[in-house]
Amino acid sequence: FMEAAKLRAARRLWAKIAEACGALHDDQTAPIHAVASPRCLSRRDSWVNSLRTTVGAFAATVGGADHLTVLPFDAAIGLSDELARRMATNSQTILREESHLGRVIDPGGGSWYLEALTDELSRAAWARFQEIEANGGMRAALVEGRIEKTLDAALTNRERALATRKDPVTGVSTFPDLSEEPLRRDRTGAHDPEAPAAAVAIEELTRLLKAAASPAGDGAVIDTAIDAAAAGATISQLSTALRGTRNRELMKPLPSRRESDLFESLRDTSDTWLAATGSRPRIFLANMGPVPEHKPRATFAAGFFEAGGIEVLSNDGFENATEAAAAFARSDTRMAVICSTDARYPELVPELAAALESCGARTVLLAGKPREYEQAWREAGVAGFIYQGCDQHQLLVDLLKEEGVLHV
Repeated sequence: FMEAAKLRAARRLWAKIAEACGALHDDQTAPIHAVASPRCLSRRDSWVNSLRTTVGAFAATVGGADHLTVLPFDAAIGLSDELARRMATNSQTILREESHLGRVIDPGGGSWYLEALTDELSRAAWARFQEIEANGGMRAALVEGRIEKTLDAALTNRERALATRKDPVTGVSTFPDLSEEPLRRDRTGAHDPEAPAAAVAIEELTRLLKAAASPAGDGAVIDTAIDAAAAGATISQLSTALRGTRNRELMKPLPSRRESDLFESLRDTSDTWLAATGSRPRIFLANMGPVPEHKPRATFAAGFFEAGGIEVLSNDGFENATEAAAAFARSDTRMAVICSTDARYPELVPELAAALESCGARTVLLAGKPREYEQAWREAGVAGFIYQGCDQHQLLVDLLKEEGVLHV
C-alpha cells in the first residue's frame, strides 16, 4: 500500500508543480518508470528477492507506473546470470499477461485506504517541498547537508527497526541458513586491467583531466568524457576525473544502504573466521525439559544466533542442571543460552547458570523476558536476555567481539 501510494502521490505533486509553472492540462502528466528497489535486495538467501521484487512490481503497477523494471534476484551480488534475468522478465510478463494488471486504468482507484494514504503522503511531501524551496532550493539543501541530515535520521530509525527485528528480513535476520551455498557472481563487472579497452579508458581519463583544466571549457570535457565512456570507463572513474573541473560545488554523498547489510556483514565476518579456523563461533542450547516445553524458545534462539553467523549446538533437552552442564562441558564452546518455559525458570535458572559457569561458560544467556527476576538472575550469572524486540544486532556484535571474531 505504501509503495503504491508513493507513486500516486508523486504523480499528483508533479501535476501540481506543472500547473503552477503554466503547463496545460494535457502536459501535466508525469510518465513514471518504476524500478525494483536495490535497498530491499539481500545477498543471503537471495532467492527470496524474487518475492520482494514481485510484490514491488505489483505495488508499482497499482500505483500507476507507466514502465516497470524488475531487478534480477541476484542483482545485489553482481552481474546477473541468464536464469536471474529470465525470471525477472517472466515476473513482469505474468503480472501483465496472466494477472491482467495492465488492463485496468487505475487498479487502486476508489480504495478508501489507498486514497487516504495517497492524500496524506501528498500533503506531507508538498509541505517538505515548500520548506526546501523557501530555504534556497534543493541545490542549497544538498550542499549545506540538510538533505543528508534528514536521511541520516530516517536511516537511524530504519536500522533500529531492523536491529530489533521489528522489520524482519527473511533469510537474513529471520530464518537464516548457515549451510546455504552462496551464489557466485562477478561483483564488480570491471574490465580486465590488461585488456586493450581498459588501457584506452585510462588514457582517455588522463586526457579528460587535462581537458578539464584547460581553457577549452566544458565542451572539451564533455567530448572527452564521451570518448572515455566509449572506451570502457565506468561512471565511478568518470566521476573521479570530473572532480578536477572548475567551479564545481562538492557535497557529501547521500547515504545509501541495503537493509540486509546490517546482518550480512556479521555473516561475512563469520565466513571469514570459518575459512581461517575451520569452524564458526558456536553457542550451546541448554534446553531444559521435554521437547514441547523447550522447542519454541530453542527454535527462536537458533534463528536469532544464526543470523549473526553463530552456529547453534542443539539437543533434545535435559532433565536437570547437572546433565545440562555436563553436556556443555563436552561442547567445546564458551557460550550458552537457557531455553525452557517461564514456569520452569524461577527455580531452574539460578542453579543452571551457576553450573554452566562452573563448567567454563563465559557468557550465559536466557531465552525470554526476565520480568521481575532480572536482577536475581543477573546476580546468578545470566549476562543477557533474548526475546522478540530486543536489540538482536547489538547482542550479536557483542558476542562476536567476545569470541574474537569481530574487532570493531
